[in-house]
Amino acid sequence: GGKIFTFGSYRLGVHTRGADIDTLLVAPRHIDIADFFSTFHAILEDHPSVTELRSIEEAFVPVMKFQFKGIEIDLLFARLALQSIPDNLTLGDVDLLKNLD
Repeated sequence: GGKIFTFGSYRLGVHTRGADIDTLLVAPRHIDIADFFSTFHAILEDHPSVTELRSIEEAFVPVMKFQFKGIEIDLLFARLALQSIPDNLTLGDVDLLKNLD
């Protein structure tokens, strides 16, 4: 499985009412961005709390945008060179950046 992290103004605690939440889905090495935009998109599409789902695959930073229970979410994807994503993973370890494209 993967893990979702928040970043940006929400993570810093400086968001305002109505602002979107920037999120990052971190996945293990056997899952790629094609899986993100196909399989994970289909999972979100079937979720009853997700509305206005759209994929922007050709953007400089590919992203899925949607509303979750009325809250705007921007979801980015990153694949790490790990066999699995541990529950206690944090993104503070710079060694995670090794062997990435």
